[in-house]
Amino acid sequence: MKSYRQQLHCGLLCLSIGLSSTACAAVESAQTTPAVSTYRAVGEGAPVVMVHGALSDARAWDDVIDALSSTPGYHFITYHQRYYGPQEHAVGKPADFNRNTHIEDLIRLAESQGAPVTLVTWSYGGEIGLHAMQQRPELFRAAVHF
Repeated sequence: MKSYRQQLHCGLLCLSIGLSSTACAAVESAQTTPAVSTYRAVGEGAPVVMVHGALSDARAWDDVIDALSSTPGYHFITYHQRYYGPQEHAVGKPADFNRNTHIEDLIRLAESQGAPVTLVTWSYGGEIGLHAMQQRPELFRAAVHF
C-alpha cells in the first residue's frame, strides 16, 4: 500500500510527464565519475532524472522511484549531488562545493543518457536544473519542479 506522500508525488509526476501505471524494470546501481557519485536507476526507456533539494540527498526520491518502478517506457534516475548523501566527504567546506559544480555534474549526467532527459526537481534541485537547462537546453526534454 502506497503512503499518501507516495501517491501524491507519483500522481503529480505522472500527470506532469504523461506516465501510465503499468509494468517494467530492473533496479541497478552504478558509479559514474567522482563528481556524480552512486546513483539509482530503475526501468528502461526515456530518461527521467530526479534532483534532490539542499537538505536531503537522492534518498528523498526513494518512495517515488519504488512506486514508479513498474512503469514501462521510462528510465528513472536519482543521484546524490556532490557532497550530499552517505559517501565520505573532506573535512570542512570544499572549494568546489557550489552551485556551478552541481550544475556541471547534472549536465554530465544528462550527457551520459544518450537522449534528452525529463528533469524532476525539488527545492534547491530546481535551481540547479534551471541553470543546467539554460546552459545546455538540447540535453533536456521537459522539467517538473516540486
